Amino acid sequence: MVVLIVTTGRVEQRVVDVGRELTGDVDSLIGSLRSTINASVGGQPLNAAEGLLQTAMETVKPEHRDVARPSLPVWWTR
Repeated sequence: MVVLIVTTGRVEQRVVDVGRELTGDVDSLIGSLRSTINASVGGQPLNAAEGLLQTAMETVKPEHRDVARPSLPVWWTR
């Protein structure tokens, strides 16, 4: 689940299907992705988030990009 809280107080939640079962150290993987996403867009204007997230994906380990990538367009495909 991806949760977005904007400065107006609006909260948006989306369930993200990554297309496969997550195995291994799932907590560490999700924690790492959460940190990457929060560091890239935290405090930034919403209209800049898409570009910032695309850039942030370059820092995600290649073997984890298939898990991270589906969470990006969930906000721009309404």
